Amino acid sequence: MSPAEAARLLSTSLLDASGIPSLAGVFQGWASVTKLGGVFRQAGGEEAVLAVAEEVAFAGRWLHGVE
Repeated sequence: MSPAEAARLLSTSLLDASGIPSLAGVFQGWASVTKLGGVFRQAGGEEAVLAVAEEVAFAGRWLHGVE
């Protein structure tokens, strides 16, 4: 899994799968970054984990700018 694929996977499916459509939802529930961090690491290494973290940070900045 490339870093871009990891970020895309997080942004298109895992945010919705958490059951809480918000930035907080990224860290809660069965499909949270916390629960799936190991999966990202196994599939794509540290680069994939960093890409996911950057995606979460980007979403936070975007949501902050929208408010």
